[in-house]
Amino acid sequence: MMIVLSEFQKGLIKFFRRGRALMVGILSLLVASHSLATEFGDPKKINLPLGDRDYIQMFDFLADTNRAFYDVVNSSSGYRKLYNAELNKSPGTAVNITGSRNLRNFAISPDGEYIVYSTSSSPFNSPSLLQSQKSDISEAPVALSPQLSGGRDIASQYVSPDSKTVIFISEESVDNLRELYSVPITGPSNARIKLSGPMDPPSDSSSVIGVSIVAISPDSTRVLYKAKQVGDTKPELYSVATDGSSPPVRLTNLSDNNTSISSKIKISPDSSQVTFISDYASKTHYELYRIPITGPSSAAVKLNHVSDGESVWDSRISPDGSAVVYTSARSDFVGLYSVPMDRSSEPVLLNPIPVPGGSVSIYFAFTPDSSRVVFLGDLDTDRVEELYSVPVAGPSSEAVKLHADLVANQRVESFDIVPDGSSVVFRMDTSIPSYQSDLYLAPVDGSSQATMLNVNAHDKVNVKEQIFISTNSEYVVYLADQDTDDITEMYSVSLKEPQLPVKLNAPLPAGGQVASGLVLPNNYVRISPNSKRILYSAEQVTDDVTELFMIEQKSDDESCFVVKTAAAKVVTFCL
Repeated sequence: MMIVLSEFQKGLIKFFRRGRALMVGILSLLVASHSLATEFGDPKKINLPLGDRDYIQMFDFLADTNRAFYDVVNSSSGYRKLYNAELNKSPGTAVNITGSRNLRNFAISPDGEYIVYSTSSSPFNSPSLLQSQKSDISEAPVALSPQLSGGRDIASQYVSPDSKTVIFISEESVDNLRELYSVPITGPSNARIKLSGPMDPPSDSSSVIGVSIVAISPDSTRVLYKAKQVGDTKPELYSVATDGSSPPVRLTNLSDNNTSISSKIKISPDSSQVTFISDYASKTHYELYRIPITGPSSAAVKLNHVSDGESVWDSRISPDGSAVVYTSARSDFVGLYSVPMDRSSEPVLLNPIPVPGGSVSIYFAFTPDSSRVVFLGDLDTDRVEELYSVPVAGPSSEAVKLHADLVANQRVESFDIVPDGSSVVFRMDTSIPSYQSDLYLAPVDGSSQATMLNVNAHDKVNVKEQIFISTNSEYVVYLADQDTDDITEMYSVSLKEPQLPVKLNAPLPAGGQVASGLVLPNNYVRISPNSKRILYSAEQVTDDVTELFMIEQKSDDESCFVVKTAAAKVVTFCL
């Protein structure tokens, strides 16, 4: 039906629009402590009704943001089910895609088109069937493996970055012998191929041996795995074509039974190089190596210092693939080093020499443009971890602290770099004995002072460790008992301009919390890829019943103001 507006009606619309714009401008001038907020609508429940002792454990958006998945576990029976919910429809439209079988593991294809999952006949049996299904539930599930029996299991599955192939570990051939397989994500199961080379069967029925580590190259053409194949004295690192078009190539040569490879294996962004940590050369300490992804083992190059007795702990490759940054234990402290991927120059120490007892933490990260490294360390005061930033090539004299000096009983607990690389969001324990913590924002280069993002309505505010930043770098979501002591709620605050935080959850029942129950901590909140929707878990309807909710960003036609009252409460109103 077409609706025709009269000239009078059109005039009224223009009048009110102009009036609204005028009111927004006036309020911007008059409200002393104001900010224009990214405002979200009322929460909408996503999950189907939960049964007795049911709880949601994890959830996330699919790539198109119009669908989400979540699992439900029954704490009494142990059964776990996987659900797919269409977010544009009314609540209660979620579909159980695992049927009567018990969910064991699952993975979502990077393009969001498929869900790959393994199931068992009961919680007490091994995962015995691997399937894939279109995420929009438009087609029936497809088996990617034969159904196993006799206690044989499918240990794990991985989806290639191009979303075309599933790599999985299975005991299909021999009980307790885990071998590596590849199959198209669309199936069928008889299209699978075995990727790993021949392996001797277990020496006894209680031993589980075979493939233990798997990594897929960014271009989806090769798979790395660790296994003891026929002729090996120890588990070695292998590389094989994803399509099985050529036999596996051994990348390491652990001739001594007392040597090993750590699990810290990385592949360069261009899929040409592999870095790994091993003690196979020194036999006394771990060192860092680079090798072409196609081998041979003789082409390995040592990246860390040759003769200083370091033992490398961890390493990461820069997003542009030009450098490797690693932590390494010296005789006096643990340091952070950078070395070119091509080993064209010696490693450079990135952190200033710490005080006695001080060291660099295991937590460090690159900025998206590979220009800087952000890291934690108790460099100035022992046991007081602070946040630093340094150019990826050093030197350590260029390292800057991203906040004011901390004292005893204070420390930075966690951090995350904003996707556009401009700044860092971090959580600081400002008073450890009283469990008080706050959230801060600082420029990644330390060019200006850090800004506190949360508001303290009482003297024991505790911001939770998890930080959730929108993909568009516009806002951060955090969890805190900001308004009421020991009542955790969800807030968002702008990352682009000074602003007061906005509470996102609906009013809670007595005893209710956001991010409660048995939900995994890193799954408390999920922000959609387009940054317009947020999923979160909360006891928002009934105390002790954690359910899944979604909020959606309001239209651009609505302007919302945030003001702080004299009692430090935050109030939001919209026009």
